[in-house]
Amino acid sequence: MDFAGHLLKMLVAPRHGQVEVIFHPEVPVDGFENRKLLAGHCERVIRTTHVHAVE
Repeated sequence: MDFAGHLLKMLVAPRHGQVEVIFHPEVPVDGFENRKLLAGHCERVIRTTHVHAVE
């Protein structure tokens, strides 16, 4: 299912909690040697922020 399908399904579902969306600074794709390094960087940023958001 694509994003739009998931979003619509979520919007019509009974309320089950809260969602917090965090926008991180842009990451320049050309700042990394390959996609795996870029993905690793993004994962570290998200994991670090998620830990602080949950507390």
